[in-house]
Amino acid sequence: MSTKQIERLVAEAIALDRQIQTDTETLKGLKADLVVLAEAEPAERREATKEGGYSIVYACDGGAIARVTQPAARLKSSIDAETPSGAKLKEKVGGEWSELFEPRVQWVPVAEFRELVAKKFTPRDAKTILKACTTASAAKVSFETKEVA
Repeated sequence: MSTKQIERLVAEAIALDRQIQTDTETLKGLKADLVVLAEAEPAERREATKEGGYSIVYACDGGAIARVTQPAARLKSSIDAETPSGAKLKEKVGGEWSELFEPRVQWVPVAEFRELVAKKFTPRDAKTILKACTTASAAKVSFETKEVA
């Protein structure tokens, strides 16, 4: 690819990125407006969801719809019974605690994990260990321009 072709590719990508940013902000605003409308709807317009939330459908010409769904509050991923709020909850639940909650041990890689693994294991073993502790990452492209997008 020639230098001119690369320059055109970069310029086109930057222009498109700026347009997407503008469109994304516009879309966020429109979605926020729909959420405000849905929150103001009377209860009889709300269709209950399985988990305790609700949905409201708005239609436009051509049969397209926008469905605004307010999900029920999500369960926390864990409860720490050692914190004041966790201890209060445990006291409130009482003897049902072990039926409602299960203990889990969670192991998290330490700071400088990669360097420590490289130092403590053979390259072959280190590669295997790192593979087991990582997930693939997508390549990222960022743009730096003199203009504010």
